Amino acid sequence: AKHHTGEPYHDVLARLHRVLAPRTYLEIGILRGDTLKLASAPAIAIDPRPRLPKGFRSRHRNVTIYRQTSDAFFEEHDPSALLGAPLDFAFLDGLHTAEQLLRDFINTERFASPDGVIVLHDCLPSDLGQARAAPADPADHTRNRGCWAGDVWRLVPMLRKYRPDLVLNAFDAPPTGLMVVTGLDPANRRLADNEASILAQMKTLDLEAIGVSAFMAAQKVRPPTALRTREDLKR
Repeated sequence: AKHHTGEPYHDVLARLHRVLAPRTYLEIGILRGDTLKLASAPAIAIDPRPRLPKGFRSRHRNVTIYRQTSDAFFEEHDPSALLGAPLDFAFLDGLHTAEQLLRDFINTERFASPDGVIVLHDCLPSDLGQARAAPADPADHTRNRGCWAGDVWRLVPMLRKYRPDLVLNAFDAPPTGLMVVTGLDPANRRLADNEASILAQMKTLDLEAIGVSAFMAAQKVRPPTALRTREDLKR
């Protein structure tokens, strides 16, 4: 069954920018800047090899681009100091591995506003082919050619287990969904303190054994049209 039929994720992110009106924004994994250009607030963009179109910088002077890995960025910088305020909104779309997304989430939450929002991309694969470990697997049985989510879906059960205080809202945003996380706590160290155990547990998760439909059902995926105000991101 086709799982994602809502607004494309780019449109949902535009909706989030309108609804949240963030004062600060951070994006990891910017590529051509298609989602980065939605931000009108002071923004930080992190990507070791961005492929931005000519003239992007002059058109988007609110954005500061850091051409480095997210791990290196967080080792060297405090984004809330750079932007002059905690992070109101972040979009994490870097390497498509659960291990990297875990680190990016931990690092981003440390600098987030308690009423901030972190959006995770690619956590809701609609078939096993999308969730393969490598982007060019010959056994690529996916209805979405060229669409690769990786194994970042594995982070979702770990967030539910270790951080029940977080509010996770799954939205039906083709091609690989959006997971919108609120209830952030910059002082919470549970994920960082248990990182090794979480990584070991994530490796044991098998989407084929769980079943794509069962995994999606457990996320209570909602249509993006349900997102009209900040209150819609509460439990």
